[in-house]
Amino acid sequence: MLARSWLAPTKTTATNALLLVQVDLQVKVRSSATDEQLNELFQRSAVRCPIHSLLHAAGVDINFKWTRFE
Repeated sequence: MLARSWLAPTKTTATNALLLVQVDLQVKVRSSATDEQLNELFQRSAVRCPIHSLLHAAGVDINFKWTRFE
């Protein structure tokens, strides 16, 4: 039924819509990169990620927590 609603939206689709207000992402990274290099990676990934752009444009509050994987 879900696949059908994506292919052929019906009048009931709007009542079944999911409203995202906030997304919390916890990312763990294992790398030999410096903290400065990782911070640059984190900033660039947010700018270039199409999912991030889509959610941001929809007004969704996106929270990232980047940490080193030990």
